[in-house]
Amino acid sequence: MVSVIIPNYNHAHYLKQRIDSVLNQTYKNFEIIILDDCSTDNSKEIIEQYRNNPKVSNITFNDTNSGSTFKQWNKGIALSKGKYVWIAESDDYADSKFLELTVQQLNDNNDVNLCFTQSYRIDKNNVIIDNCLHWYGSEFQNAFLADGKNFIKKSLWAQNQIYNASAVLFRKSAYPYPAKQIEKLKFVGDWYIYIMLIENGKIAYLPNILNYFRQHQTSVTSKLDNSTTHLFESYLILKHIASNRLYINYEKYNIRLNYLAGLLLTRKMSNRDFLRLSAFAIKFDYLLPFRLAVVKSKLLLSKNG
Repeated sequence: MVSVIIPNYNHAHYLKQRIDSVLNQTYKNFEIIILDDCSTDNSKEIIEQYRNNPKVSNITFNDTNSGSTFKQWNKGIALSKGKYVWIAESDDYADSKFLELTVQQLNDNNDVNLCFTQSYRIDKNNVIIDNCLHWYGSEFQNAFLADGKNFIKKSLWAQNQIYNASAVLFRKSAYPYPAKQIEKLKFVGDWYIYIMLIENGKIAYLPNILNYFRQHQTSVTSKLDNSTTHLFESYLILKHIASNRLYINYEKYNIRLNYLAGLLLTRKMSNRDFLRLSAFAIKFDYLLPFRLAVVKSKLLLSKNG
């Protein structure tokens, strides 16, 4: 069985389309868990319309906002009964064959912990902006199975190239529950989870466009490039990658670190931010060149006031 977890916050406008796209799946062995994070719109009214649907196993309304999408992920995992998990984000929707094709990959390959598909990127009015294939290299034109560590080294070492959680089905037994470390993250918890899911297994990819990924100005995705918090959170991922040697080319890895340092410099880090960064960097010998770059940045900041 698949546990479909729908975490929602103020997406009333898209909820019916989201839930109906799950109910209309050709693969029928699933439960739906709906988690509302104290929405202030009419989400509750829409969700209640599905309470008596036999596929809906749990509806939970938070009394206060959790402040973390990833706390909701963990809550959904704790409530889930399925062998596989689909985090179906509340502002996206799916092709009717999404579960049929992704479940087949996990059923046929016991060592595959995660399967993801291609997506259309859509706007708030359901207009297709483009598909996400152009974000990937030529190796993503065809379906493949890959060793998880190798995939991390090629595609996840610098950034998250699994661009939307709604395009992912994963094996529940591989999820690092309770994964408390992700609950402190605002932006990169999905990237962290994907790495931990596949580093001891395999990953499957389908080029079929089975997911409709909504991008609008209030989405987390649209804010990443302008967030210093996102840059800091990325160091948790880099820490994990460094300590497990999950990179192919150290020089490229180091370039990435120094690139992030440059971005942080342009944001004029506060003293508190610098102390947080230094405390992290000093623990890892792999990051020595980056550490030196950060110290240099701090000196420049002090000199320039």
